[in-house]
Amino acid sequence: MYWYAWFIFISPLIGFVLSYTVGRYHRWTAGVLASITIFLSLVFSIITFFHVRATGQPVYNSVEWFYNIHAGVYVDQLTLVMAIMVSFVSLMIHLFALYYMGGMTRTSTSTLPRPHFSLPACSGLW
Repeated sequence: MYWYAWFIFISPLIGFVLSYTVGRYHRWTAGVLASITIFLSLVFSIITFFHVRATGQPVYNSVEWFYNIHAGVYVDQLTLVMAIMVSFVSLMIHLFALYYMGGMTRTSTSTLPRPHFSLPACSGLW
């Protein structure tokens, strides 16, 4: 069985849980952990893409959970191209946000000024 296809989708979920628990105490570490797990998803996508391309067959894994419930992953070349593209773009967004917002402190939204619109249709909303 080929298990790398599972890690494409599971590693961002693990990164979410880790960054949520660590993020309460260490914001920078939580961002780094999330970026690392997205990078791992990109690596597993590339490895699986070369495996599917070499064999010419899509990857299909199925696991029986309880009595008659099956969970599975079916990954072909189109799925892998999309997974590579999505994980690469999300990694770039994470890295940009990590360095762009690294020096900012957390502020309350109640201290920010309310926006004022000059359009007559929006004047009754505020």
